[in-house]
Amino acid sequence: MGHEVPDIDCLGASLGMYRGVKLCGKEAYIVLNTVNSSIEKMMEKVIKSGQYNGVFIKSELALQKVMAGALLIIVDVHRRNLLECPELVDYAKNIVIIDHHRKSADFIEKATMNYIEPYASSTCELVTEILQYLKEKPQIEPLELQALMAGIYMDTKLFI
Repeated sequence: MGHEVPDIDCLGASLGMYRGVKLCGKEAYIVLNTVNSSIEKMMEKVIKSGQYNGVFIKSELALQKVMAGALLIIVDVHRRNLLECPELVDYAKNIVIIDHHRKSADFIEKATMNYIEPYASSTCELVTEILQYLKEKPQIEPLELQALMAGIYMDTKLFI
């Protein structure tokens, strides 16, 4: 899950972590309530691919699906009030936060692990780094790679 009104860094990081979880042989979902103009083109490609049917779920369904021992991976945000579904924090047993924004005073303290690195250009950069350590030669879908690259590209302001 990322922040409400997700941008391409948030979507790319979500898709990257989705693949990471799948590489570990686990079930995974991405919480996304609405598609906005900043992710519209990428979401059109995602839907057209047909590979992600049932992967993107709304908050209500996420709250129904969360179970004992569930891992919640939060990307591109570390503040509860900015989450797509803040209530999920209350139900997840383990929480991992991956973010490149400077840590605020109101960060989610309940996290099992924080990977908050303000030196990184984007959350997609951090996720790309994680993926290379999950499995030797990870098989990542071209669409996921494109989303990760788009997130890096946009958050670096076109590599400037």
